Amino acid sequence: MQTTSRPAFQGTGTGPGPKGVAVLAGRVLFAPLFVLSGLSHFSLQTIARAASQGVPLASLAVPLSGIIAIIGSLCILLGYHTKFGAGPLSLENRHPL
Repeated sequence: MQTTSRPAFQGTGTGPGPKGVAVLAGRVLFAPLFVLSGLSHFSLQTIARAASQGVPLASLAVPLSGIIAIIGSLCILLGYHTKFGAGPLSLENRHPL
C-alpha cells in the first residue's frame, strides 16, 4: 500500500503569508469601488439619466442593479462566494463608447 504525502498548506492565497495578505489587500481596495457605485444607483439623478437613455422600468432596474453591486462587492470583500459576487460586477460598468 502506497501513500503519498501532501503539504498541509498548498498556497491557495487564503492563509497566512504574502499571497494571503495580497488577496486580502486586493479585496479591501477593490470592494469599496463597487459599494460606492452601487450606492449612487439610489439617487434620483442616476435613475432619471437611465430613464432618459431608454432603460425600461428605470425606477426599479437602477436601484436593483445597485443592490446587486453592493451584494457582489460585499461577497468579494468578505471572501464569501467570490465567483458569485464577481460575476454581476463584471457587467456593472459597461458603457457604450
